[in-house]
Amino acid sequence: MNPKFHDSISYHDDIFMEFDGNYHKKTSFKERTRIFLDLMDKYVARESRILDLGCGTGRLAFPLAETGRSVMGIDGSEKMIEFCARRAQKNQVKNIRFFRMKFPEEADLEKIGLVDAVICSSVIEYLENPDLVFTLIHQLLSERGMFILSVPNGSSFYRALEKLSYRLIHKPAYLKYVSNYFTASELRSALSQRGFQHKETRMFGTFMFSNALWQKILPETIMNSMIVMVLQK
Repeated sequence: MNPKFHDSISYHDDIFMEFDGNYHKKTSFKERTRIFLDLMDKYVARESRILDLGCGTGRLAFPLAETGRSVMGIDGSEKMIEFCARRAQKNQVKNIRFFRMKFPEEADLEKIGLVDAVICSSVIEYLENPDLVFTLIHQLLSERGMFILSVPNGSSFYRALEKLSYRLIHKPAYLKYVSNYFTASELRSALSQRGFQHKETRMFGTFMFSNALWQKILPETIMNSMIVMVLQK
């Protein structure tokens, strides 16, 4: 296993409660949730079977289960999976399951089975071999299945500042575990090479450039710190 990926799992084990709290406190996390759920409603039928790859504390998995979809969440963090399992049991959610699985190193495609959609929220940047992950996801999807993922926007000014900050003062701490970045065009090209058809791209997270004047001057690719992309098998 990639040592950096292994370390990133330990890091998320340590911060899982803080991570879960971000969905209540941070605008960018709330916006990400809204966009994912909107895109799922747009592209994926309610009776579908969903894989949440890198499910974290289940902040996407549980709302999707509430719509009647059958949801499976997998994550490398044991503490996050335990957190999700306790929540599912407490709330008696029957159409949701969680497994600890280090993907792609320990990917068990038979255990997962075919799914109608895969969602992957801010996981790919931690993985050393994204192309292998994209190939395995393609294999897991049923015919014309959908893949929706988010990644940090490698073109954004915010990400450039973030990298500079890490070089100078080693903050934000999570950058220690990030293995790769994509621009929107690079991500679309990489997924196209793995057999996916692009359907839609959205960007969000304007941060310091939320002023309306900056929005008129600067292109979306520089202003927004996150990319969400929708693809079809």
